[in-house]
Amino acid sequence: MSVEPLTAQPRPCEKPNPATKSKCLLVRHTSKFKGPLRGRLDEQVLGRIGDYVIIHVDQCIEVGALAKIADCSPSYFTRVFARSVGMTPYRYVVHLRLQRALDLMRGGRHSLAEVAAATGFADQSHLSRWVRRVHGVSPTELMARSARQQKSSQSVALVSCSGHAVRNNIRETR
Repeated sequence: MSVEPLTAQPRPCEKPNPATKSKCLLVRHTSKFKGPLRGRLDEQVLGRIGDYVIIHVDQCIEVGALAKIADCSPSYFTRVFARSVGMTPYRYVVHLRLQRALDLMRGGRHSLAEVAAATGFADQSHLSRWVRRVHGVSPTELMARSARQQKSSQSVALVSCSGHAVRNNIRETR
């Protein structure tokens, strides 16, 4: 059984033919939708927005600038972005700033104030509040945990690389 694409639509005043109606339903539910989802941003726009935020992470990023990239109004952009990504544009920007800040802190070459300035936070306190809110610990404790885990995984890797199956009583932190 082949399905023919429907080209002619019934006139509004005419009653649709049951055969035409069933063909229409069959085509609608079996064909893959190729257009953009209504009320969501497509992958290209999300990619451009992500690139913009990463490039301008140390600057003030306004919703209006992001809405311009998506070619829509700021209020509509906020709703559509939240539907597409699962968080508001502000949360998304803070999320990317935190990722960058944690990368800089793991390097260990910068103070918290320098990291905060380089990632667009107002000050060290603002950065610390967001780290506590998201990770549940202060930035220094987060870095200490990260260093312990990194040291532990290096020790385990050295033992396993030497051919020993025993962990030599290395305690992993969780």
